[in-house]
Amino acid sequence: MLGFWAGAAVQRTRRWVAHPRPAALAAFLATGVAATIVLEWLATEVWHHWEYGPRMPTLPVLGTGLAPLLQWLLLPPLLIWIVRRQLQGAAAVASGAGAPAAEEL
Repeated sequence: MLGFWAGAAVQRTRRWVAHPRPAALAAFLATGVAATIVLEWLATEVWHHWEYGPRMPTLPVLGTGLAPLLQWLLLPPLLIWIVRRQLQGAAAVASGAGAPAAEEL
């Protein structure tokens, strides 16, 4: 959620996902990556809620697991793509250019 609002602040609109600029997308991703690094560090080093297994690749300096970071680098762009498609579909339906009529099928 914080990532969404970071993108909105950069692009100055809550509808930034409909037409994201690179800077808004970068703010969205950077916020998520930063939150992941901080929360993973707190959970593993400060609160000791869990620890990474011996086979989990971690970043050398930060010690953050590679899998949580990759989730933030791969899933959010996919999420934005899905939301954009949903918004475009809703706009098409609202303008009357939605699904073809039964006669057209």
